[in-house]
This record gives sequence, C-alpha cells and structure tokens, in this order.
Amino acid sequence: MSFWGVPMRVLLVETISEMGGAQWSLFELACQLKHDGVDLLALVPRGPLQTRLKDAGVPVESIPSFRARRKPLALLAQVLMGASETAQIRKTTWLFKPDLIHANSVTAGLLVLPLARSRAVVCHVRDLRFPVKPMLQIARQARRIVAASEPIDNALSEFLRGSARSRLVRVVNGITIGRLAPGDSAPARHACGLPAGVPVIGMIAHLTPWKRHEVFIEMAAQIAQKRPDAHFVSVGRDLLGEHKLYRKSLRQLVASRGLDAAFHWFEEISDVREVLQAMDVLVHPPHDEPFGRVLCEAMAMRKPVVAVRQNGPVAIVENGVSGLLVGAPQPEFFAKAVLQILDNPAQAEAMGEAGRKRVSDRFNITRTASQMRAVYKTAIKDFELERLAHTDAD
Repeated sequence: MSFWGVPMRVLLVETISEMGGAQWSLFELACQLKHDGVDLLALVPRGPLQTRLKDAGVPVESIPSFRARRKPLALLAQVLMGASETAQIRKTTWLFKPDLIHANSVTAGLLVLPLARSRAVVCHVRDLRFPVKPMLQIARQARRIVAASEPIDNALSEFLRGSARSRLVRVVNGITIGRLAPGDSAPARHACGLPAGVPVIGMIAHLTPWKRHEVFIEMAAQIAQKRPDAHFVSVGRDLLGEHKLYRKSLRQLVASRGLDAAFHWFEEISDVREVLQAMDVLVHPPHDEPFGRVLCEAMAMRKPVVAVRQNGPVAIVENGVSGLLVGAPQPEFFAKAVLQILDNPAQAEAMGEAGRKRVSDRFNITRTASQMRAVYKTAIKDFELERLAHTDAD
C-alpha cells in the first residue's frame, strides 16, 4: 500500500497483550495490512499478542502493560501518570516516523493523544460502553474515530456532536476466513476428548459476567432433560484474573444441575478452531455484545449459531438462515432454539452453508483492511491540510 509514492507507515498501539476479541481483531488486521504493503510497527506489551505478531512477521516493540481503570476520572489520572508508556510511544514515534498512529482502544487513544499535533491519530472504539470524559477528549483531537460494528457506530453517533461526529467512521471487524476451514468433526472430538455420535453444544467466551455463562448452563440443564445424550462445552478463561468468584459460581452451578459428566471446560485453549470443529451448535448468550467475533468464526466453519436478537449478533446472523436469534437471554429460549437445530439436520446443514457464505461476503479481513487503509489515507490528508493551513497562517 503506497501513499504519495512511498509505503504508508503506521504505528499500531495496544495496551493489553492477552488475547481477547480486540487483540485478535488487531492481530488479524495487522497481518492483512502487512500483506497489503503497509509499513507497520506494533507497540504492545510483552505477552501472547506480541508473540503472535512476531511469529507473523509484524515488527513489534514493547511498552509496559497498561490496565485501564474503570472510572473515567481515574482513567484520565492514570493516563496522565503513565509517563513510561507515553515516553516510549513518543520515542518510538520519533524513530519510526509514522504517517499515522492507530490506537486500538480508548485507553491506547488517551496515551497517544499527546502526539496528535505531530501525527494523524486514529482511535478504534470496540465497546458499546465508553468513558465519557476520555471519549470527549479523544473526539476533540483524533482525526478519525473508528467504530468496530454497527451498534458501536450507533452509540457513538448519539454521543458525539459537531465536527467530532463527522470524523466517526464504521469499519466492521473481519476475520481471516482461510484459517477457519470446515472439516470432519470426528478427529476434532477425539483430540478434545469429546464423545462421538452425540450432540455437542458449545459456548466460547472469556469468563466474565457480562457473557452470561449461567444462561448457557441453565440452558444445558433444560436440553439434557430432552436429550440426555447431549454434551456441553465452555471454552474460555478468566482472561485478566478479575472474576475468580464468578468462575467458582459457574462450576458450582454445573454441579448443582447434575451436569458434571456432560459438561466440559476448556480454559487454556489458545486456538479455538479444533474445539469449534467438534461442536454441532454454538450458543452466544450476551445481550450487549458489541460485535460477536466468535459468531463469525463458528459460521465460517459452517456451524449454526444461536444468539440474542440485540446489538452485534443482529448484524451478523440472518435469523432462520445462518442461525437463530432469540428474543432475550433466557435459558428456555436458547434451549428451544438449540433443540430445533438438533432435531432438523437438514436445516442445520443449510444454516452452516449460509453462514460461511455470509461471513466470507461481509466479514472478511481483506474487506476490513481495505476500508481501514481508506480511513488512514483520509485521516493523513486531513492532518496534512490542517498543518499546511496553520503554516500559511503563520
């Protein structure tokens, strides 16, 4: 990717190295941008994300890990005190001389804002909820604010005013379709220690309360009454070590519902492809999901999905075509939908085929990267024009 005859140079900044959805999205975007000819440098803490980027050939440098405070004023104070992070970003910017700095979160955006007068800054927003005062500060200085999904775009459109709203763009997350090839479930089940010839229903999400694992467990108890041969899989862990009590309560709930023999926990899986292949249906219970990356991954592997008819899943799943959407995160709604899919193999197969086609057409990382490159170009042009105007005025 060239810009004015030379490769576009972009500095990516992320403050967390554990592989959550935002980090996976950044990783796959970086790999595609590199493939497309963008000159990249990723500034991330040491850990899984940095390792993956290095292994993929994306140049990286380290910054200290930076965990954001939940309260807006505390977050601002924390950023102001984050001298080591800001100094490292400033030094890297001076040496790398990027055309643009791309912050992968509001927290990263606050850290790079001190450089907004010398470089074009783009800030990615990946959550439906964002701290008000930090977001306003970013809105005043960032050249572009990128919403990662339609629901996030809608939330920001209602929040932003004036010129800040005109700098809001939507670039929907994409996934690397090629790494998610469908295949036979039998070898995957054998590798995962799951039985053959029985229904396997799964959920993939980190162990955090808003993902609603308890709904999945209660659903499993209801399904087991009608399909005692069914097995259930939970994939994900307490990513940042913040929800130990929640994790414990989920284990207790499984035991109290008599599901221990049929419920399988996979907490240390770094690549979900094999366990996804072992499933018959993927269930996604949260009602406030900003996007729903795991839905795209399951659909790419021709798995029918069941999710709530709110926010992110609505833009991904065609109800009755590539999966089923339920009206609320209630166990009985999910149980009914899953049983419908299990009882209709032809429908399940058709949903799988339609799901892969939809993801390939609409949520492919090549499309996402192309749109992001266009955002970069307009952000850089706007920055250069404003700087030229200030120079002429002087």
